[in-house]
Amino acid sequence: MKSAVLQKYWTDLVITETKVCALQATEIRVKTAYAGISFTDRIIQQGLYKYQHQHMPLPYTLGFEASGIVTEVGPAVSEITVGDKVVALQRSGCFSSEIVTAAENVIKLGSDVDLKLAASLPVNFFTAAHALQNIVKIFPRSNILVTSAAGGVGGILTQLGSQEHRVTGLVGSHSKKEYVQQLGASAVFTYKEFFDTDLLFDVVIVASGKDLDKYQTKLKKNGKMIVYGFHSLVPRGIEGVVSAVVNYFKLPTFKPFDLVYENKTVSGFNIIHLSPDSNEFRSLKNYFLELMNKNNLPSQHKISEYALEDINAALKDLAGGNTEGKIVIKF
Repeated sequence: MKSAVLQKYWTDLVITETKVCALQATEIRVKTAYAGISFTDRIIQQGLYKYQHQHMPLPYTLGFEASGIVTEVGPAVSEITVGDKVVALQRSGCFSSEIVTAAENVIKLGSDVDLKLAASLPVNFFTAAHALQNIVKIFPRSNILVTSAAGGVGGILTQLGSQEHRVTGLVGSHSKKEYVQQLGASAVFTYKEFFDTDLLFDVVIVASGKDLDKYQTKLKKNGKMIVYGFHSLVPRGIEGVVSAVVNYFKLPTFKPFDLVYENKTVSGFNIIHLSPDSNEFRSLKNYFLELMNKNNLPSQHKISEYALEDINAALKDLAGGNTEGKIVIKF
């Protein structure tokens, strides 16, 4: 089978033939149709993710999410059968033409669900839904600020959040405003425009480590800030390392007394560390299935398709902010 393998940090992935894995009793084999690319893939490529040095020795096949058709099931698997459409969410190995994974990492799709759309959802959907449902209590009709609203997670946050709340989106350029409005945002600003306003929010959901102190000032009393990423700390190349280090040392230190006095909450999470057997993961899986059964999965975001041979260009475009929505690799 073909896999995109990271052999050395700060280098391109190499498309290579890898061995077919034997199937365990509780596992399934999937012929990959599409794999989604997330920003964490770029972080791992650069060797900046602490978890990987402990659990992901090189050479290493990246990829957290994929869709495809089941070709084999282990004898202990009962709810999934050969021929089923599925989507997988796991910690590694999805940039491969064939995936062997535990059944608990897989969601069975309806026969009418498009496999390209399905591959664009797992990481972004689970991240967005976890932020909106599991981290803090968000009351109906809240005013929510979503940063990086034209990105993968930001686009899903906007689609899901606008069903029940008023969502304001932030984007890097005027050209992205219309797209975010189409996703359901009530208002869209560039970052430069936004910080000149006096708007305050019940919830601020942040994708970057930059300007966290400024976002805290945009919270109402009893407001909540949720941080799920630090893309400002990820260099776009070797030449960007100094800038990333400078941004790291600019990270604010939140003072517990101030948070208590102002009734504000600051929370953070990494969806990749969410265990498949946790209550949170199961609730998100059930939510995904609920929306799928209602034919209401988020589907308004843009999906950019790249061939497997162009995976390195896709990673660079993602890191450079040159795309809107989600990037998927076609197998």
